Amino acid sequence: MTRTKIWPILAVAFGAAFSLVGGGLIFGYIKEALIARIGDPDQSLLFWYLPILFIGIITAGGGLAACTWGIIRLRGIGRTKPGKKEK
Repeated sequence: MTRTKIWPILAVAFGAAFSLVGGGLIFGYIKEALIARIGDPDQSLLFWYLPILFIGIITAGGGLAACTWGIIRLRGIGRTKPGKKEK
């Protein structure tokens, strides 16, 4: 494996992991703060669990960005030969 392929592969792997973790945090917020609290008079957990939702959104977005960058880099590696300039 060449050195130029290591970073994109790691980006895709970590991006996929971060996307799953972020999706889990978002799902956890929906499940615990919204669905589990239906009918409760105290709705304060909608507010207090917001950091979990925001961390999940940021983590999922960063993971998707890392996956996208890694896939673009992996597709573009074989298109140019070493020592040749792109037009």
